[in-house]
Amino acid sequence: MKNKTVALVLSVLLGGLGIDRFYLGYTGMGMLKLLTGGCLGVLWIIDIIFIAQGKLQPADGSPYEEDAAKQNGNQDPFWGYSTQPAHSGTPQGVKQSVDNIKAQKTVPRRCQNCGAALSDGSNFCGSCGTKYVAPTTTHCAKCGAEMEESDSFCPVCGSRQEKKAERLCIYCGKIFSENYAFCPHCGKGYVEP
Repeated sequence: MKNKTVALVLSVLLGGLGIDRFYLGYTGMGMLKLLTGGCLGVLWIIDIIFIAQGKLQPADGSPYEEDAAKQNGNQDPFWGYSTQPAHSGTPQGVKQSVDNIKAQKTVPRRCQNCGAALSDGSNFCGSCGTKYVAPTTTHCAKCGAEMEESDSFCPVCGSRQEKKAERLCIYCGKIFSENYAFCPHCGKGYVEP
């Protein structure tokens, strides 16, 4: 997980050189900013605003440390100390806490065009500006993970999902990619009409 405060300070002080983008994992945009002086300062200012508002998230899709701590309710995002009462706790209690945190993890929404993670509540990609379209679920052709049908990238394994010709399932009536030998909606094998 990346620290939002560190990202913001890097953006303000060294954003013209793309250091903030390198820190967040966007090496391509970091190189662009490095070679163009933050796109003549325009992208530098935009990145400062987007990081401050939380619209520019780490490239790996993980939330900022402060946001994760705020969601879990166990750490003050500014001071960094625990806001929960101290527990005498046993290893069993610690194991249950870790299991609860793992259960709370959700797969972030991703841009259908570039694969970047979208911030909560945002309807536009912070990297490429593509509008987010409400999903219908399907499964990744590589790892089988459930994903949005409109996604170009799998949120679990990151593989690009090729969209070629489509097939119509005669069992459930839904359309799916010809990459599948079975319908990802109902699980039945494809039958040529």
